[in-house]
Amino acid sequence: VHEINGTLSHDELSNFIDLLLDSKLDSLLEKIDSYYNSGKNIVKMSEEMVLFLKNILLYKTAPNYFEHNYYDHESFKKYDGVDVNKVIDYITKFNAEINEIKKSNIPKFLLELLLIKIISSNNQNSFTPVNTNFEEKKTVENKKEVITTPQKYKGS
Repeated sequence: VHEINGTLSHDELSNFIDLLLDSKLDSLLEKIDSYYNSGKNIVKMSEEMVLFLKNILLYKTAPNYFEHNYYDHESFKKYDGVDVNKVIDYITKFNAEINEIKKSNIPKFLLELLLIKIISSNNQNSFTPVNTNFEEKKTVENKKEVITTPQKYKGS
């Protein structure tokens, strides 16, 4: 079913989200390449990721509701130690970008860029952000010698 629809299985999604929560950017980008090369639908994958993150959030914040309404609540126990604010942050960032991913001719790139943004915001010590604020540079005035009469070239 997932191959036909270009979607990910629960296990694939779980593994991907685990990499995201662990800030494993290289592995995430490799997975995206693999999924893309095998014909997965990047837009559907992005939507599935948001829904999976939502399920983690429900598991963490409304465990009784989650247990009664979701069939596979046992597999979410591994997310007991995950910070709720981190999950909310990820959901917010995905939702902010998902329409752009849908509209894009290059959704894979936008998903990769989103993952880079998410990981870099978590690991600010691991990344050196590029300074895009251009400051006025102080320049030293060059003293120019004014030549009033043509001079002959002195060869060496």
